[in-house]
Amino acid sequence: MALLLIGVLALYVLPPQEAPARPVIVLSDGVNAPKGMAWVPGGVFMMGSTHKLAPRNEGPAHLVKVNGFWMDQTHVTNDQFAEFVHKTGYITTAEKKPDWESIRVQLPPATPRPPDSLLVPGSMVFVGTNQPVNLRLYVNLSG
Repeated sequence: MALLLIGVLALYVLPPQEAPARPVIVLSDGVNAPKGMAWVPGGVFMMGSTHKLAPRNEGPAHLVKVNGFWMDQTHVTNDQFAEFVHKTGYITTAEKKPDWESIRVQLPPATPRPPDSLLVPGSMVFVGTNQPVNLRLYVNLSG
């Protein structure tokens, strides 16, 4: 009964909460950014994790401020990406030799470094299955 009374009093004593503002969608006019882009406003968010199951490179949790940016409204097609690569000389991650220090932080401690002959450019393609896969059997994870 006391909780009910406190709740009723709070309705009359506390100032009303404002509803969160609805997001405003800003599309490019072709002057401030190329046509077909939308403005993503900046903000602050909590990045990382302190959960006991989180990989160690995800900690510590901390506030991060991100500036606003323009983003395409649609996916980039293969032809558009090929044109971008041709114009800029961009090299994808899959075309670069992996950096052991970047990989190491994502692995369990004391994981041995593989031979340099195995650190070669490449990528992985994941293919769906038509039935559940037992992820505890490592043989099921290979191609």
